[in-house]
Amino acid sequence: MPDPRIAYTTRSWSTRLAMVAAGLGCTVIPDLALLALPKGVRAVPVTDSHWPGRATAIVTRPRLSAQAQAMVTAVQNQATRLHEA
Repeated sequence: MPDPRIAYTTRSWSTRLAMVAAGLGCTVIPDLALLALPKGVRAVPVTDSHWPGRATAIVTRPRLSAQAQAMVTAVQNQATRLHEA
C-alpha cells in the first residue's frame, strides 16, 4: 500500500474537524473529542491489540515555574503508581 499523500496539517481540533466535514481528508481524535463531531462526520473505532496503552507527554516552557514543576512531578508520580499497580 502506498504512503498517504499529506497535503495539509493543522494542530487545531476545530480546523481538523471542519476539513473532514468539507471532505478534505480524515483525522484521528481522542475519545474525549467525540462530542465535538460536526454534522456529517462520523467516528470509526480503531482497535489495535498490540497497543499497550496511551503515551503521555508533558509540554511546558523551557523554564518551569514552581507551579509547573509541581504539576510535572505530580503527573510523573501518578504515572509511576499506575505502572506499579
